[in-house]
Amino acid sequence: MNNETDRAMFDALIGQDVALAPSRSVALHLAKVALYEEKGVFALHPNIKPLLDSLLIDVGKLKLKAQVVSTFRTFAKQNALYAQGRTIPGSKVTNAMGGQSYHNYGLAFDLVVYKEDGREADKTDYTHVGVCGERLGLEWGGNFDDFGHFEYHPGFSWHELINQFKI
Repeated sequence: MNNETDRAMFDALIGQDVALAPSRSVALHLAKVALYEEKGVFALHPNIKPLLDSLLIDVGKLKLKAQVVSTFRTFAKQNALYAQGRTIPGSKVTNAMGGQSYHNYGLAFDLVVYKEDGREADKTDYTHVGVCGERLGLEWGGNFDDFGHFEYHPGFSWHELINQFKI
């Protein structure tokens, strides 16, 4: 664990007696991610990983390629991204602060999609990939101008997650 905020999150997750099984599943997953410092696709919640695998197969069927560029983020990392274009130089890259992103719970991933010749895919290609993701039950970020972003909503919002864990 990298800092006191991450440790506090870990302690809150472990200490919860959450009645809702899905949110308990998220809590246990995040505790494992924090404890073992898992990264990349290994940091995704087990319920979203098969959806990512299926989406990558569908991307191939579209004659496209995709690279997973972001999965789990700590609250601290999310807050740093949120500060970009606000309190630190750069362009805004997110509207979500720490705790407000499904990335913070291992329930989101970002892809960069490429054409077969290596050029980045265009909006039309991303839209086809988005339709595939939605067909699998994922929420597609293209609906809010984040074309490579996908989220899995297991029956509750980030508001409920943050309240359940009292973070």
